[in-house]
Amino acid sequence: MPYECLIPDENGVIAPPNMSADVYGAGEWQMWTLRCPFDHVRNEYKFFGMLRGLKTGQLSRLERPERVPAPVWALLERCLSIHPQVRLAASEMLASFEELVVV
Repeated sequence: MPYECLIPDENGVIAPPNMSADVYGAGEWQMWTLRCPFDHVRNEYKFFGMLRGLKTGQLSRLERPERVPAPVWALLERCLSIHPQVRLAASEMLASFEELVVV
């Protein structure tokens, strides 16, 4: 689930699920690592603290998992962006992954 559906914005609003949230979900590294994001975090307060840190820029970004190739990670980073407007559209995501497979 994307940040904006978990953490309220500055007005206290939590965004409803939308197409951008779906792209975020498709980009989650579970399908590449067979692990959940933040699976090393066992404390829910620390988990939400990390999400807030990513959203506010205190944490620069998630680390690329070792088994995810760099070209794939570049696409996943766009899908996992904290800014919904930066995320790939579903059609762009599909085309980008198709290009990777063809190469």
